[in-house]
Amino acid sequence: MNILNTQPVPDKIIADIEKLGYTFYDYKKTRVDEALALNIDILFGHEPFRFLPISNYPNLKMVQLGSAGINHMPLEEIESRGILLCNNRGTFSIPIAEFVVMRILEILKYSRALDNLQIEKQWQKLMSIRELSNHTVGFIGTGSIAIEAAKRLTPFGCEIVGYSKSGKLREFFHSVYTMESANNNIGNCDFIVITAPYTKETHHLVDSDLLNSMKEGASIINIARGSIIDELALIESLQKNHIAFAALDVFELEPLPETSPLWNMENVLISSHTSFVSPINEQRTMATLVENLKRFKSGKELINLVDTTKGY
Repeated sequence: MNILNTQPVPDKIIADIEKLGYTFYDYKKTRVDEALALNIDILFGHEPFRFLPISNYPNLKMVQLGSAGINHMPLEEIESRGILLCNNRGTFSIPIAEFVVMRILEILKYSRALDNLQIEKQWQKLMSIRELSNHTVGFIGTGSIAIEAAKRLTPFGCEIVGYSKSGKLREFFHSVYTMESANNNIGNCDFIVITAPYTKETHHLVDSDLLNSMKEGASIINIARGSIIDELALIESLQKNHIAFAALDVFELEPLPETSPLWNMENVLISSHTSFVSPINEQRTMATLVENLKRFKSGKELINLVDTTKGY
């Protein structure tokens, strides 16, 4: 079987893959002509179809993504052709969970104000600093990122609430509700963290109605996808101080345009889609790739197999 790779893979991992009986081709080092493309069985990469037309690979059987998100994938064609699609879900959960905890603490401890006092050489006590204990943190989406974040927030003495499609209780959560009921009880949350996948159903899921249902003075953190939030509605809510603070790692348009008012808002923390970054990510990604190639070879159930009809 032939595998075409479009993102860096260490030589040791290539050797392990070849020991499994695969022929490994690196897209950057190999001229992929029509004859070779016809014989590619598996494609591995971060966002391969952004520059590789899927139509060039008529005998493709499986795609292993190096990314967790799949909104860039031609899902309808993948489904119609019966191609197995696996994402890299779980690989980035730990660093993103740590990022969420950091942002919550930055908001409660007024880190921006403290930094500004240092820059201005002002010796001033901020008596508005709060502790994390007894705060309620709600997660829109209760997958692996939310679970890892809830696990880390539990020792702080937080109440952990989840909102998901099923409403199924998850580990480290005190309660989980369906998204349909969110407007009725989301007002109990001091923080809302968005960890849901981006699908047609979650586009602008956090709209003006949901924002207005949140507690006045609550904060929102988004590490999922920018378009889950109606950005204009969020800006309006922040300007009115209904939402006290927002920590945003993702945006509807990336890079975030210089003209966006979010850049200049004192109650917004911006990062450039970097919450996932960790030197350990490659190790986890390669472990998933090799394990799935073993499973594919033996006909076993694959890790992180995507349901293309659901979009996650």
